[in-house]
Amino acid sequence: MADKKNELIITRIFDAPVKSVWEAWTKAGKVMCWWGPKIFTSPSCKIDFRVGGKYLFCMRSDSGPEAWQKGIWSTGVYKQIVPMRKIVMTDCFADEQGNVVPSTYYGMEGFPSELEVTLTFEEDEEGKTEMTLKHRGVPAQMKEECRTGWTESFDKLDKCLRMFEIEKDEKEANMAKKVKPIPQGYHSVTPSLVIRGAREAIEFYKKTLGAELTFIQDRPDGKVMHGRSRSEIRSSCLLMSARLMKDMIQPVLCRRPLWAERP
Repeated sequence: MADKKNELIITRIFDAPVKSVWEAWTKAGKVMCWWGPKIFTSPSCKIDFRVGGKYLFCMRSDSGPEAWQKGIWSTGVYKQIVPMRKIVMTDCFADEQGNVVPSTYYGMEGFPSELEVTLTFEEDEEGKTEMTLKHRGVPAQMKEECRTGWTESFDKLDKCLRMFEIEKDEKEANMAKKVKPIPQGYHSVTPSLVIRGAREAIEFYKKTLGAELTFIQDRPDGKVMHGRSRSEIRSSCLLMSARLMKDMIQPVLCRRPLWAERP
């Protein structure tokens, strides 16, 4: 059993769904938003997210010891992954190439060559996520310093999660703007049938629906440009059009308007 004095436990509740918090640990671009205490930024992050896969994170500061300014790298292997529920991974100091190095490489004493991080996630009924981190192997004399580092990192994570949600809302709003509203008088703008060739469409509706051709407009080359057929089905009329592109008739789109001719 791991020595409790060398185990650091931190629990945080984020006002974000578990999927967002999970991705903040598993998507490189999102990890880079918050990785490292408040005076650090993350210039690089690589993730091979699978059991047996490795990660390589970097945090760098513009001030402090020279090692901080050059960048502190960490690496590890994913040992257990339970989607949206749990991640277990090793934690080691590393160089820029991902080779494991002792803590003294960065001027720190007393760390074992390998630590372990366990993360658990649980979403409540309000859509908030409780995340618990267990960091095993932290030297007793370094626990409070490590706690401060993680706490500051999670403060940044909280802000990033809010930003991610705003970006998500904006993306959904922009997608909604791209959806054209249904024109007044139409049941739907979605084609009910696609047929290659207007005359073929006329014949199809004549045979299957008993549609009667009420209007047709030919092009100079004899092909149909526009047409309208009347159907007894729901007293509707069928509008047909064909577009010319590279001398090829495009598929005919048929719609059924509310203002269809009625007996």
